[in-house]
Amino acid sequence: MRRVLLPLLASCLCVIPWSLGGQAPAPASIRVDLEQRLGAIDPKVYGHFTEETLSSYEGGISSEMLFNRKFEFPEERDIQQIVFTGVPAGWEAIALDTSVTLVPDTEVHFSPSRSQRIALSKANGFPAGIQQSGYHYVMPHVSRKQRIDDPFLFRPGEVYEVRIACKSKDFAGPLHIALGDSHERQVAKLSFNVSRDQDWRTYRGELRPSAKSEKSKFMVYIDTPGTVWIDSVSLVRADLNEGGFRKDALALTQRLTPTSIRWPGGWFVSDYHWQDGLGPVDQRPARFSRPWNAYTTNDVGTDDFIGLCRKLGAEPFITVNVGTGTPEEAGRILQWPS
Repeated sequence: MRRVLLPLLASCLCVIPWSLGGQAPAPASIRVDLEQRLGAIDPKVYGHFTEETLSSYEGGISSEMLFNRKFEFPEERDIQQIVFTGVPAGWEAIALDTSVTLVPDTEVHFSPSRSQRIALSKANGFPAGIQQSGYHYVMPHVSRKQRIDDPFLFRPGEVYEVRIACKSKDFAGPLHIALGDSHERQVAKLSFNVSRDQDWRTYRGELRPSAKSEKSKFMVYIDTPGTVWIDSVSLVRADLNEGGFRKDALALTQRLTPTSIRWPGGWFVSDYHWQDGLGPVDQRPARFSRPWNAYTTNDVGTDDFIGLCRKLGAEPFITVNVGTGTPEEAGRILQWPS
């Protein structure tokens, strides 16, 4: 009975005002005065939202081709893995042998807070080194390894700029950097003479593929006994590089004519400290972002971002850290010369 009476009572209440009034309401109308201007839409609302860890920069508009180039992202391990090689995420050992030792070193580094140590105890035909096959960055929470395979493709006529920081101990020989299908099948090679007991030094050069190499690798290795540390390894394609950004990505973004660009993100910024993106790019610390469960090299900092906005004719829209940051830290960004 209660279920029946409640809908009937609700129906009666809905028609009571109409019955008491005795008249139907007058038809409603809206009048638009096109001559009277009340306000304007700010063109900056047609801007772009970018996030430092979601392929907007690293793996996106940045011209850097290497993943985990500062070796901060540690070795990936799972319960089914038996052999641990001592190589950080995104890299693999060129060869496994008793004469080869590979160690992520947290005591010796060029950029905080670790480097890759490479040691060869004797010359027996095995190179001691690491290699990378290329990557395409994806949303960290979608892929366990935070990337999907996107192998390097090198062609004749292309020029690749290489940069690497190296430190040596009891070593006097060449440090090799190469491109190719494997250590035995290389299409480009560059060697730097490294002196014994040398402190950190940055080496630069160019790699020019002599043939097409699909599913290729970028390799760094030694074949002379001794120990070296490498850090802040960089590979960019010369004709696509413009101040650390990809020319083709810049051109496509310019076609969108963004009026403003928001950076360094939303969720990401709650654990981001903008001072990490200052100073020489190869010595900036790589940091772990707890919100995104990912690492960033800080290759793009505040100055770099503002330079990007100037190239694109966009207004910088900078968000600040209200998670692990302070009001004082946020305020200091306004005093930074850029």
